[in-house]
Amino acid sequence: MSDLPTILVWIDLETTGLKPVDKHRILEYAIVLTDLELNEIASTDCIIPQDTSVATALMDDYVTDMHEGNGLLAELRKVESELPVPEYADSVRVADEIMAEKLDNNLPNGAAAVIAGNTIGFDRGFIEKHMPILASRLHYRQLDVSGYKVGFPEIFGNKTSDAHRAAADIRASIESQRFARKLILAGRQALEARSATVSQTTFDEDDCC
Repeated sequence: MSDLPTILVWIDLETTGLKPVDKHRILEYAIVLTDLELNEIASTDCIIPQDTSVATALMDDYVTDMHEGNGLLAELRKVESELPVPEYADSVRVADEIMAEKLDNNLPNGAAAVIAGNTIGFDRGFIEKHMPILASRLHYRQLDVSGYKVGFPEIFGNKTSDAHRAAADIRASIESQRFARKLILAGRQALEARSATVSQTTFDEDDCC
């Protein structure tokens, strides 16, 4: 992979619960493509139309309160009131096709599509179950910015985004990576400068004994 160009596929999903194997659903998705320097290439986000009453029945009180508070359930109900609501399987299939097409249209030939985000293993689990086309495009490696918060809470803190909306959470994840890059690159420059100084130091036998 080191010889291939890499595109970071930043993804965030809002769902009815934690585990896709428990029949939980995706409510909203967002995707942002960047290069390794975090220059944005393309993006899209959308809620997934579905029967809101079925979706809310899958949620516990915490998730219901969260999505009521952030306005996601209100948006789902608005879409439901304005358009014929398709079956969830049909809606999520369309979302899968849209996201895969966004990736296909913006991925340079031979580039590796590496999924990235906050606690991205959670999102990847839903993608593999509900979005097989997109899943097939993604490299096995992944970039999880939550690792910075686990390893260095004194620098990055240990809280996630309070938005719990897909687009906003992705932007927060990208900013975490931007900050991490800044720290790491600055540290590397400092080490290289120190190494250059040390390598120029000469040893004189008269300085000894």
